[in-house]
Amino acid sequence: MKIGRIIFICKKKLIHLIEKIPARLKEHGEEEKNAPFSLILQISGHLLRNLPIKDDLVRVIASYAYADAKSYYLYAVVSEVLSSCMSCMRVASWVEDSEEEILFGYPKMNPGNETISGGRISHLLHESVIDEFEVRFRKLQEFLCNLVCFSETNEQEYYQLFFTAEGLSDIKYANQDITEFFGNPIENFTNQSKDLLSKCNALINKLDKKKCWFLRHGATFDLRDQPIISSYRQRYKKALSIATDGEKI
Repeated sequence: MKIGRIIFICKKKLIHLIEKIPARLKEHGEEEKNAPFSLILQISGHLLRNLPIKDDLVRVIASYAYADAKSYYLYAVVSEVLSSCMSCMRVASWVEDSEEEILFGYPKMNPGNETISGGRISHLLHESVIDEFEVRFRKLQEFLCNLVCFSETNEQEYYQLFFTAEGLSDIKYANQDITEFFGNPIENFTNQSKDLLSKCNALINKLDKKKCWFLRHGATFDLRDQPIISSYRQRYKKALSIATDGEKI
């Protein structure tokens, strides 16, 4: 499955989904109201079924241990699209409930429990829903940004190095925190770091390091405690420089 097709389906359909959330959902029938969500769910389900990835194995095997790293990453992207779609559905449901409250008035508090006003509860609910949606959409943007960058490095080894370097970075930072707060590193983490370092060095020797957009400039794979993963800002700038006009939308 071509990476460009995945980018097109994931990004365009989700944008259309958000644009089609009706302003007044109560005026539409249940089937019409859920049509945009159903479309995304069907497309995502079709993509997942055609990827050589088993759900039960994804939950127990680390990303850097997967031989077919490309399919694993595409699986992660489509899964994130599904999660974002579900978040949109919760937002739509909240909009519908909010319209009912505006039309009929907020439900009365239980007698004797007047410590929080109905308006305050509505404000807190509004903040929690918006925060969840923004976090979920930011995460999806990061996945799609990486996907655009992978269009120039669409080879299995680059995906493998991507996951291995991310795993190495996560373990090193976790062990640093444990050492700082508890005094001693975890030996298992130290051994995992050495194994991942060896794997990273073996992979980087096969690849063009200049094309490894996910690595911080000047990063080296050794035992020193240094950042090795590029920032989202760097990746976003890279994605903008190579994305098509349609992808930039």
